[in-house]
Amino acid sequence: MPKVIVTDKDTTLMNVVTTVLPETSAILCYFHVGRNVRVKCITYYKVKLKVVKVDEKEMVVKEVKTSDIVDAIMRACDDVVESSTQDSYASVVMQFRDACKKKFKVS
Repeated sequence: MPKVIVTDKDTTLMNVVTTVLPETSAILCYFHVGRNVRVKCITYYKVKLKVVKVDEKEMVVKEVKTSDIVDAIMRACDDVVESSTQDSYASVVMQFRDACKKKFKVS
């Protein structure tokens, strides 16, 4: 019996796996997870403003392109998926969280 079945989030298939093969895990494929992350980033994070402090009297406001934000998040997401050990996974998940916080807050 298979240990894992990769699906595209088809609810019917996932339910069948749990019913017919109760010892088998149904997981989402990398392509669909990545696509979902990209869509959420594009939907949620429009153009952001980044405040850059030049000196105490002057500040510069710089637009951050949505595509730059999405690309940075997707690179961090790839690092999570491609981690080869539990330790590296834990480390890159924290880096992913930090990257999201830094990219999506006005600083």
